[in-house]
Amino acid sequence: MPRHLCTTARSAAYTALLLALTVLLSLLAPMGTAQANPPAPPAATEDCPAFPLSAFGEAAPEGNTLTLPAEGTACYTFTVEKPGLHRLVKSGGNEVTITVHDGEEQVDCYDTDWGAGWCRLERTGAFTLRLTNSWDPSTVTFALTPLATDEGCTAQVPTDGNSAPFVARATAPTAVQCARLDAKPGERLTNTVTTTGYGQSTSWITDGTGARICPSRREDDNDGCVLPGNGPYRVLTQVTYAESGFPAEYTLKVRRISDPVGCTHVPLNTYNSAPTKVTPASGCKTFTAPRAGAYEVYGVDSSRTKLKVYDRAGKTVCSPWNGCELPAAGDYTVHTDDATLILDRASAAGCESAELGLYRSTFASAGEIDCVLLPLPAGARLAALAPLSGPAPRPDLTLFDARGAYVCGSDGLSDGTCALTGTAPFRLQASTDSADPATGPYPSRCTAPTPRAAARCSRPVTSPRRAHRPG
Repeated sequence: MPRHLCTTARSAAYTALLLALTVLLSLLAPMGTAQANPPAPPAATEDCPAFPLSAFGEAAPEGNTLTLPAEGTACYTFTVEKPGLHRLVKSGGNEVTITVHDGEEQVDCYDTDWGAGWCRLERTGAFTLRLTNSWDPSTVTFALTPLATDEGCTAQVPTDGNSAPFVARATAPTAVQCARLDAKPGERLTNTVTTTGYGQSTSWITDGTGARICPSRREDDNDGCVLPGNGPYRVLTQVTYAESGFPAEYTLKVRRISDPVGCTHVPLNTYNSAPTKVTPASGCKTFTAPRAGAYEVYGVDSSRTKLKVYDRAGKTVCSPWNGCELPAAGDYTVHTDDATLILDRASAAGCESAELGLYRSTFASAGEIDCVLLPLPAGARLAALAPLSGPAPRPDLTLFDARGAYVCGSDGLSDGTCALTGTAPFRLQASTDSADPATGPYPSRCTAPTPRAAARCSRPVTSPRRAHRPG
């Protein structure tokens, strides 16, 4: 009995000791865990150096060129003083992505029409710019230019037809150039930029915002941009590549094609005559069409090039890839630095009459179009042959009726399948696109009712016309 009581007492003591140890361990456990896994210290602040924004015409700051290792990153900060559109431009670093952040939020710098690099920064203050390289080590230069300002813009660029083009130099591929425009709301303007040497460039018409205010896609076949809003207007330009390096010269030409001013009036030409040259030289020319109908409108240097034709409102009425049908009598405009050759296809002025047989003539001026009146009635069939080899220039032959309607080309004329439909007298036109040489006697051509008769032609019929008057 005493032994049993002693055993019971010892068991109770052990139980009490175990309970005490359990409570003690439960109190010590959190402290032990905290000692084994101490809280991480706050992340160190990123070292993002500040960079200045670029003004119009300025290259990227010196510190904005860096080499990123493979999968490397970098960050910078900048300060916006005037909210609005900013142009983010980079040079090199094809695998480098650049993003702009307002605090933790990434700024949308993508325009659905014009692509990346158009950042709307709508408040003043500090922003962060981050660069991420996704490939091999890469060197990149970047710049950020505020567009909603006219500080740094050059004097006004004229838009008159006879004004000299604006010539300037771009300092770097990251620079944005600015020029003010002498333009008013509602005017229709064209805008072209070319580098003096081989290169790549872009320009856009804008207002006070710096945004592209002209549509990216034309909804009709008309050239140019009808200026929206109230102005004032500017044109911004980038030369993104120059084979000869920077600074790179470029030429900017902005022309008002509605109600043009300063253009030189040129006459219509006649067949068998030289193209019209003007003095002093002018890149804008107007002509008067006596009637609606088919016309041929060319610029001529060493050979002919079809021109676009605009009406007084600046709308495109003729394009180079189509025939030119003017909708009404009146004044029209072309833009070219070259001589002009403008023919009314309903007129036979300058054409020479000839009998069937061998015919010889000469292109006395580059680009001229010769014309022969044929003594054949409507309903006849015609073959007109010209050698396919021999010395240049070699003429291309086309047949029109008295109203200027197309009848046959070289294929139908050479195989004798050309049926004379339309109104007599019919006109055979001879021309050449050859530029070497562009002038000189061309091989004889023969006209006859059938190919066999044409092949037997031997009686020469030489053109009496040799003197050329300016068109």
